[in-house]
Amino acid sequence: MRYFRILIISVLISLSCSYIIMSLSIFASNEVMTGQQLVEEVIIAIVLGIAISVISQIFEVERIPFIGQLLVHILGILFCVFTAGYFGNWYDVSNVSTIIVVLIATIIIYIGTWWVIQNLIKKDIDELNQTIKKRRGELK
Repeated sequence: MRYFRILIISVLISLSCSYIIMSLSIFASNEVMTGQQLVEEVIIAIVLGIAISVISQIFEVERIPFIGQLLVHILGILFCVFTAGYFGNWYDVSNVSTIIVVLIATIIIYIGTWWVIQNLIKKDIDELNQTIKKRRGELK
């Protein structure tokens, strides 16, 4: 169930973030998208979310130090985003500024997502600690 939760969260994050990246790239180029292109973008975002959830499983491997896990995760995310961006035309390979926009947006989204997830985990841990303290107090 935990892996399914991670999969759903990754897909939702991917959908919203790819929308942001796609909107920035369309805004920069002043283009318009058709309905078919939007459906393609949704499919790309779903596949991206699934790939990200698979990459996120690196944090379950206890033999790899955290810094190694983080490095593999960041590089994997960047690889997936730029691959999705290639198929979704989020950037122009001949225009470095479009690549930089996708890179900066990805880094900002990564940091924001990391911060939110860490705060959610901290909240869960604090709630568990409070429950343990209550039970210890009740048992004494």
